[in-house]
Amino acid sequence: MPSSVLKRSLVTVAGLALAVTGGLAATTTAAQASTTGADSTEQVEAGPFSLPYQGSNADVPTWLFGPTTICVQNVGNGSGAAHLVGRAGGETYLFPGPHGIACASWWGWGVPVNVQNVWASPLAAWSS
Repeated sequence: MPSSVLKRSLVTVAGLALAVTGGLAATTTAAQASTTGADSTEQVEAGPFSLPYQGSNADVPTWLFGPTTICVQNVGNGSGAAHLVGRAGGETYLFPGPHGIACASWWGWGVPVNVQNVWASPLAAWSS
């Protein structure tokens, strides 16, 4: 890729504008949404955020260069599971036990990953 293209490219991802200059990303985000319902998707910066019931989900941003670590904590007493789906492709499941934490390393290239609670136990999730 020519260096002029890399130095001045603009990537728009679901309401998140990433201005890339010399390989470093500067982000500007809209106000964080307040719902995590089964038919809504919450835009979050890096969390932590709550996925309180089955079907609740949120889009988690990823690093443009390098891996993003996405973690899910089961804050309930039952079994927990989260389904991670990359907007640019790929998917995986995380299965934290009661009060446990499970993490995945994700190469998202700046495109969000959708994290969805697929079981009844409440979850908390974050990325770094």
